[in-house]
Amino acid sequence: MSLQTTNRFEAELRVGQGLAELKRRTREQVLASAKKYPANTKVIEWDVDLTDGSAVATETTWDVVAPDESLLEEPGAISWREVTRVARERRIRLHAKDYSRSWYEGLKQSVDIAKKLNLTPEDMQSPKNCLAIVRAFEKAGASRTTVTQRVGILQSALTGAKKSGEYPELRNAFSDIDFRSSAGAKSYEEPTPEELEILLKDLPSQPRHHRLAITLMLVTGARIGAATGLRPDDLNDGGCWLVGKGKPRYWVPLPRELFAELQEGFEFASAERVRVVLREIIPVKPHGLRHLYTSLGRQGGIPLDAQARLMDHSLPASMTQMVYGEWPHERLRAESVKVWEQLGFQ
Repeated sequence: MSLQTTNRFEAELRVGQGLAELKRRTREQVLASAKKYPANTKVIEWDVDLTDGSAVATETTWDVVAPDESLLEEPGAISWREVTRVARERRIRLHAKDYSRSWYEGLKQSVDIAKKLNLTPEDMQSPKNCLAIVRAFEKAGASRTTVTQRVGILQSALTGAKKSGEYPELRNAFSDIDFRSSAGAKSYEEPTPEELEILLKDLPSQPRHHRLAITLMLVTGARIGAATGLRPDDLNDGGCWLVGKGKPRYWVPLPRELFAELQEGFEFASAERVRVVLREIIPVKPHGLRHLYTSLGRQGGIPLDAQARLMDHSLPASMTQMVYGEWPHERLRAESVKVWEQLGFQ
């Protein structure tokens, strides 16, 4: 492919535009080929009336689902209520389920901020306006996690309305600002080599259920909720199915020794208890073990696309490998064993 320019800036710009266009076309193809639920499909609908804090899930059919009249209202060419309705209908049409009540609560908080700033959905195409919402959240004392969650929900509503086809020109610029790194980022330090050595020496002396949970996080990079939420029926084909972060379950291979011990039976303690036990051994948070898994995988030579798949991460740069085709269990096994070897388990 010729970029028809010798200017580096222009070349990078054209490559970026090409990748954006490829991503847009891929999304359109995915939406066009996605399973559409017919009008008589049974769905679960949330009562999202937030005035009295009630939350009731009822079963209904797609053809009678309508947005709650108490939802967001704003006059203009495209109202916030319209954005909510369109995004909601698209989700029900594709997934046969409504958003959760917490999603609507988060969206309402974000839209309340936007209304105070006199911002409409069309105004979100400006990075300056998007940043104004982030700064308003920070000024109100919201934590970094809250800002990320609330702004992410607002972004998903706008994106859903755009992808629905009713508002194809609706664009938001939240991806152009670094709102996830503002207002004091949390730091998850991974264990130092000395701390890792202490942890590995201490593990055999721990109660079996604590040892298994921590070992599982070490050798799979699993989040603590996924590790402590594992059940015997999640074991399969020399590995296990873990719960993703807001995503479907994903399969990861396990070392033979660990898989055999888990097959003998187990019952993990609560996530909070495992946090306490780990902190008593070394001053590291559980998510630090996930960072450690990334470092060990890099040192062991695990390809980036394979490591992203093993950790349930998205990787747009490798969409072909991540989205299309299957990941054979044997390929994942061959890659994950590199972390086991880096840890030095016998």
